[in-house]
Amino acid sequence: MEKTLVCKSCGYLGKAKTVTKGSLGMEIVLWLFFIFPGVIYSIWRLSSKHKACPKCGNTTLIPYDSPMAQKTIAEAGITEETLNEAKEADKKSSNDKRQLIKFILIGVGVVYGISLISSIISDITASKTDIQSQAENQEEAQSDFELGTYKVESEELAYIDSKEVRIWKSFSERKLVGKLYEGDIVEVTSHDPENDYCQVKTEDVTGWVACGWLKRVAK
Repeated sequence: MEKTLVCKSCGYLGKAKTVTKGSLGMEIVLWLFFIFPGVIYSIWRLSSKHKACPKCGNTTLIPYDSPMAQKTIAEAGITEETLNEAKEADKKSSNDKRQLIKFILIGVGVVYGISLISSIISDITASKTDIQSQAENQEEAQSDFELGTYKVESEELAYIDSKEVRIWKSFSERKLVGKLYEGDIVEVTSHDPENDYCQVKTEDVTGWVACGWLKRVAK
């Protein structure tokens, strides 16, 4: 992806080479035996990295299309054909760079999309698991509650002036469908463990009351 350069020292036309001072072997040895010196040596090598002419080793490199480079090209006797080849190579390199950036952005988008979808699926799965767990807990609570014959009996009735227990159509729909009084016998046919409400059945009505008003009749 590098731009074609011209060396002012020797007239070289082409790509620069990357030069790093020091020795890779020495760097490995220092890392193996002396960690701290290895770190210092690696930092020094990285800071010394630079571009140089592969022909003469000098750093006097300038873009081939700069005014100063044109003078150097003319003095070095570089042909128009060679210069055109360099231009085509730069154009291709630029296109390749844009293509690479495009692929990277698409790749990032795909990875982000997959991650987002995975997160959504994970949340949905977790939500389903929670719902299923709640349903199982409710079923377990339902199974723990014994249905059957109950009597209206509670110490709390002593604090109610009317001494009556109201029967509602449902826990959420507070429509009065009947009343119970202390000592009345009812059949509990269903239990709502979430709200601790019992579905009671009498000779006249069927509805829901708080289970706290009821006491199991011994068999």
